[in-house]
Amino acid sequence: MDELARQKYLNALGIDGYMPRVRLPHAPQPVLCAIPETLVQASSHTPAQSLMRPETEALPARSTPKENVESVGQVLAGIGGNQERKAAPKAPLKASLTPKTAGVKPVHLHLWRASPSLMIVDQHEPGMAFPKETLLTNILRATQQISQPLAEAERIRCPINDDLASRYREEDVSEELKAWINEELIKSPQANLWIFGLRPAQYLATPETKPEATFSQALVSCYGETETTRRAAVLPSLTELLQTPDLKRQVWQTLQAREYK
Repeated sequence: MDELARQKYLNALGIDGYMPRVRLPHAPQPVLCAIPETLVQASSHTPAQSLMRPETEALPARSTPKENVESVGQVLAGIGGNQERKAAPKAPLKASLTPKTAGVKPVHLHLWRASPSLMIVDQHEPGMAFPKETLLTNILRATQQISQPLAEAERIRCPINDDLASRYREEDVSEELKAWINEELIKSPQANLWIFGLRPAQYLATPETKPEATFSQALVSCYGETETTRRAAVLPSLTELLQTPDLKRQVWQTLQAREYK
């Protein structure tokens, strides 16, 4: 809508035009549009006539008295709006963010109860379709542990999902897996333990016997009716044995030792 039409609507509705008495600090200089002289004479509304000036009549410049500016500042200061108050400096972005924990990589395990005297834990690598069960069956037959194929493995993942994995620490994984293996050992009070994979062995072993490498021994605590420990053989994972066949000879020699029979 152009200015002339807007003024006509305002005059018809009896609405006075608004002009501040004092120009506020930093406000732009007000400028009225040019109104034809005929429109001024036809209008009988006094406030509107004072706003609609002919094009030849210049609008007097309005200056802001110094005392008015100071009075506005005093009013603002009286209600708590001090103009000279500066904004508080913002804290650096790095300081305002809560540091995120690094989290842990989930560990996937397979559990077999080969016999009442033997329990086997293997570190599984998801996405690798290696014939691990066939390899383990051959190892158990060669060491005279079983005479028939293995049953399907029980699958364990710790932590159970990615959200927990982003919040877990290594100590949390160790405590959870130790509680799990403790329940399994209570079910098989006479079973020895073979652990294929260094990482699960480090989680499950007691602090004093935490292995630094495979082809070693470790002790695993079992809290049943009485506190006991079980001896565990620490070996490379079945996936690693399939990827590096030269390790199979050393596995055979280790399992042939009397303490693992």
